Amino acid sequence: MFSQNSVSALATEFDKLSRIMGAKDVNTTFSGDGAYTDGSTINLPAMDMTADMSPEDQAIMRGYHIHEVSHVTDTDWDLTKKRRDKKLHRIWNCCEDVFVERKAMEKYAGARKNLEKTIEHVLGSENEHWANNPQKQAARERTWWEEIPYAALQQARKEMGYESEAIDEYLSGLTKQLAKEAKRWSGQMRDADDSIEAEKLARTIKRRIAKLGRDNDESKEEEQEQQQAQGPSNTQQDGGDTQQDSQTQSDGGGDDDSDGDGDDGQQQGNDKPEPKGFTLEGAEQREDGAMEQVFGKYNTGGSNVCTEIAKIYGDHQQVWDALKTKLDASNLKQNTRSRSIISSHGTRATDDKFYCDRIRTTAHEDMGSDVRQYAARLARLLMAQEDRRNEGGYTSGRLDRKRLAQLVAGNPNVFARSSVTKTSETRIMIGVDGSSSMNSSLTYKAVLAVNECLGRANVKYDLTEWSGVDLTADGLGNNPSIVYHKTANERYTKVRDGLIFQPVGGDTPTYAAMLSYAQMMSEWQEPRRILLMLTDGEPNGYYRNEDKMVHGLQRKMIASGIEVYAVGIEASEDCMSTMFDNYVMTNFGNLGQTMLGGIETMLLAGGHAHAA
Repeated sequence: MFSQNSVSALATEFDKLSRIMGAKDVNTTFSGDGAYTDGSTINLPAMDMTADMSPEDQAIMRGYHIHEVSHVTDTDWDLTKKRRDKKLHRIWNCCEDVFVERKAMEKYAGARKNLEKTIEHVLGSENEHWANNPQKQAARERTWWEEIPYAALQQARKEMGYESEAIDEYLSGLTKQLAKEAKRWSGQMRDADDSIEAEKLARTIKRRIAKLGRDNDESKEEEQEQQQAQGPSNTQQDGGDTQQDSQTQSDGGGDDDSDGDGDDGQQQGNDKPEPKGFTLEGAEQREDGAMEQVFGKYNTGGSNVCTEIAKIYGDHQQVWDALKTKLDASNLKQNTRSRSIISSHGTRATDDKFYCDRIRTTAHEDMGSDVRQYAARLARLLMAQEDRRNEGGYTSGRLDRKRLAQLVAGNPNVFARSSVTKTSETRIMIGVDGSSSMNSSLTYKAVLAVNECLGRANVKYDLTEWSGVDLTADGLGNNPSIVYHKTANERYTKVRDGLIFQPVGGDTPTYAAMLSYAQMMSEWQEPRRILLMLTDGEPNGYYRNEDKMVHGLQRKMIASGIEVYAVGIEASEDCMSTMFDNYVMTNFGNLGQTMLGGIETMLLAGGHAHAA
């Protein structure tokens, strides 16, 4: 039997709450990994209905459900289908949250108490994020106007009577300008009486943010002009603020060696790219993550983070042949779902060569001239260099004429020998995300650019593709895999002329992949070992702390002598920053500078023995 504190008991209560709030037709389901609502159904992640819940977690989930039910009953769902840019939509979400929570409290007396618990948990996580990231906090303060909608949302909640230490802490930490703007807009948020008014207000707030951004940029330009007019000596006395501002205004990709001697790259390489400040997208992701931490305590165990060591394959066909063998050997031979997945992908592995050839050719043609420039710089940085010289003072070898006078004095050490010194040899493991969310054409460009660079420099490197096929529901496990496209002993032309990048499955088992790479690379003999991860970001278990698990693992790898760097391909920077200490975000309109230049900067910061 289910206890009064079980997930099942709370699910029953959710149905009662829906009826109280006028949404008797709302269906609450528990399936999959995510929490969402589509206007008629509220879905929560799959959870063990027999599990007992703590009173705190019950209140947090209850508040979340009340918030979503209020969206179902009071949000104008036809308006949500209207096309608008992402930034406006997120600002509107903030305005809409105030509106629906006010409506919820009007309908249900106990709504505020439960909403307070949810907000305390979510906003507590937000406060912790900024407290633990001082560099991001500094960037957040520099672009404070971007936070106006979120700050006004919390100010409105305070004014509606929420009692929350997390809200008080958040509001007390706002800059003076941001606190003023939050109070300016919070009242109008509370006064919005429907979704149309909330959207109109969102458009007004968006225009205000844009104006503040323009005003700030103009004031910076004026300040820089004044400093330049004062002359170099005054700039130096100011502690280099002008130089710092110019770095802040850069796009954070590669470095421009304006004087052509490479010193600029060395200097900038000692600093990490300027971190981004607050974004509404990042706040939403952190909010989802905070809720998933609560849901995850009671999940069924079918969607835990994959921690298995990946199996190694020579090509994609081998992956699907192995899965078919695994299915045939099990007691699940009649399972049509798994058999269909394996069969369709296995066929694709042999039929898509023409498609891959065409997209590879297009990627080569669209590479861009800056790729060659930055490829040459990165190649020089990574090449093992030799220094040959003659050293004297030996009793045998070639006669050193400079020491003949010593022979007359009875010193027999008048011979010289040739010696060769070589910088530490480097070997690189390139791990390409092979999940189905990866953009194939962009990934081809990124992989081919790196391949051409390292291949022409004669650098030792392995090129692999990692992914996974989650068949846990059928009893066949997560099945993480690594497909080899090139070994360190093979020529780079194998990839240039015949790369078959073909996402293996829908999964992104980032932790399992990195764990596998750590095991493989620990056996390498080269003095310098580098792991370069190319990914579009969120792993399968992003909302079950997999990003933090990846971060902890990469720290251990670095401590053991394996350098870890990441390249974001259409990725969320907030996600990349939680997983990796060293990463670059790729702009494919400026591929050479942002990707290859960014890798160069990270390697220099990592302490490479010699620079380009």
